Amino acid sequence: MGRGIVMCLANAGVAVQWVDNNPQMLEQALVTVADTYAHSVRQERIDQVEADARIARVTAAADYA
Repeated sequence: MGRGIVMCLANAGVAVQWVDNNPQMLEQALVTVADTYAHSVRQERIDQVEADARIARVTAAADYA
């Protein structure tokens, strides 16, 4: 569910800080998001510039500090 929320916000142009205290899960989730956008590029739903912009809107953090 978290991934979908993050992607919806990034798609809408909102900067997102994704917080998870498990660094392995967070890294895996970020890779999955990048893979999903790459798939959208291959399907010609978005171009690479837009995919890169969406990915750039997502930052990761291990805690709220």
